[in-house]
Amino acid sequence: MREALLSQKGVLRLEPLDSETLMAAVEQEMSIRRISGGMELDNIGIMQCAHRQFVGAMFCTGEFERPDETSMFIVDSMGNIIGREVVPGEREAMASDPNIIWLSDSMAIFRDKITGHEAKFVISAVNYAPAGLEDGMQAVIYYPSVSTARIINRRFGVDDTSNAVWTLIIGVDGLFPSPGIAAEISEPVASVTRSSNRARIGACGRCGGGSRWTGPPW
Repeated sequence: MREALLSQKGVLRLEPLDSETLMAAVEQEMSIRRISGGMELDNIGIMQCAHRQFVGAMFCTGEFERPDETSMFIVDSMGNIIGREVVPGEREAMASDPNIIWLSDSMAIFRDKITGHEAKFVISAVNYAPAGLEDGMQAVIYYPSVSTARIINRRFGVDDTSNAVWTLIIGVDGLFPSPGIAAEISEPVASVTRSSNRARIGACGRCGGGSRWTGPPW
């Protein structure tokens, strides 16, 4: 697994997260409760990584190829997705859709999904399937907040002052016979409540360090 991950374009270093650093990262991510404008924020992605059999930090350059998959959703209190991040491959096809209200170049709300219920932003991990990863292994990656990335960077002596390093959290299942309990990454809405509840009982941000995904895109 290590060799496969380190062979990917832009990946400089891979380190397993010890329990103390992982808990510090989880606590920092879960402490970020609101975005600018006051909407509630739920960073479920770090929990989706933390429940995997292997949890680590990947330090990457700007050449790292980010999966073209949605990681941000707007979810109402009934669990319905009313908006989401639009990845580059979708943008052109969706640009003229009259059902879409654009909050930014990469964030859309669907008019026919809007209800009177409260809504929140949810940031999820994304599936990661690099070439060379053995059959049966399932990986997800999460882009932590800048403050969380700094905690991890300090732990491993990574200099992030030049904004040249991206810090990602990766979780991998399939190393051992029994699967981790975070295999629900493919169901981001269904997993919101489960992941949030686990975080609150201690069951255990976008990319830090200069990535173009650092911080809220809205």
